[in-house]
Amino acid sequence: MSSSCLKKFVIGFCLTIEISCVSRTEELNDMPEVPKLVIKPVAVSTIVARKGTFASEIITNGKVYASHLADVRPEISEKINHIYVRNGDLVRKNQILASLDDSELKIKLQRAVYALDKSYIDLEDRLIDFGYRLKDTAGIPKSILRIAKVKSGHNEALYDFLDIKREIDKTKIVAPIDGRVMNLNFQTQNYIERSAKFCSVISDGDMLVDFNVLQGEYPLISKGTMIEVAPFGTAKFHRGKISDINPMIDNAGLIRITGIIANSGQFLNGMAVSIILKKRIEDKFVVPKSAIVKRQNRELVFLKHSDKAKWQYVVTGLQNENEVTIESGVRSGDTIITGNNLTLVHDSKVKTTE
Repeated sequence: MSSSCLKKFVIGFCLTIEISCVSRTEELNDMPEVPKLVIKPVAVSTIVARKGTFASEIITNGKVYASHLADVRPEISEKINHIYVRNGDLVRKNQILASLDDSELKIKLQRAVYALDKSYIDLEDRLIDFGYRLKDTAGIPKSILRIAKVKSGHNEALYDFLDIKREIDKTKIVAPIDGRVMNLNFQTQNYIERSAKFCSVISDGDMLVDFNVLQGEYPLISKGTMIEVAPFGTAKFHRGKISDINPMIDNAGLIRITGIIANSGQFLNGMAVSIILKKRIEDKFVVPKSAIVKRQNRELVFLKHSDKAKWQYVVTGLQNENEVTIESGVRSGDTIITGNNLTLVHDSKVKTTE
């Protein structure tokens, strides 16, 4: 190829490239502008960390029992003539609940009265032998009166009479305490043995609440700690307090607790109940449970610094239905994010909701 031809080829090639570049530049200039990616801050709710009072709660189950219970047992064996009460009836102390057959005892009483009358006649005769009359008892020497009573059989007749009177009194089955009749299973004409349980009387104006707590919960309870009690299946709680703490831990690591609660008819003896123990503990960082987030099996909160969320590991402590205490990881005055925090990461942009 001659030099003139080569020169023409090079010039033509350069012109082609220049035209192509100008065309590409014009195409790029004609393309629409790509918008920049804008990250909107996450709207969050916050609280300022301050130490305050925490209402601790322990939730457990137990049973309620009458504060007083007395079994009613007859002192003699006999047939039941009448029953005057039914299960659930309110009774007063010494009120007659039932009466036993006393017909044979009444016959014995008549004989005892006859024997006692006869002994008075015999006693009069003995005193006449000593020169005294029974109506002059105040002037009779004690030694002579004692001898006359023994020889006349008066003392023995008097004791027999008193014994029969006491036996007749025992045919009346009476309430040992004020309360309500329970477990009455006899009917009239049934025969009841001496010391067999006729029924029970319970005083259920106040009820005992029997339950257990874990040994780790022991520091949260004390005599007088408030409890709330509700029968299973209901949401209406009634307030009471702890009255006794058994000072030992059983093989299951439990401590037996007894409380007391007023009863206006909502509790029955032996009823299963739900129990909430409440105690106020001072000087604690208290936050809503929603503030605690779990990441990598550890608990943390997000602290708001200016417009960013900062990841902060914490150690939690006590908790109730809605709140939890933070034992370490935050300081007084920190702004803790409590809502809309599940999708946050470290340094996420945030803003506080109004």
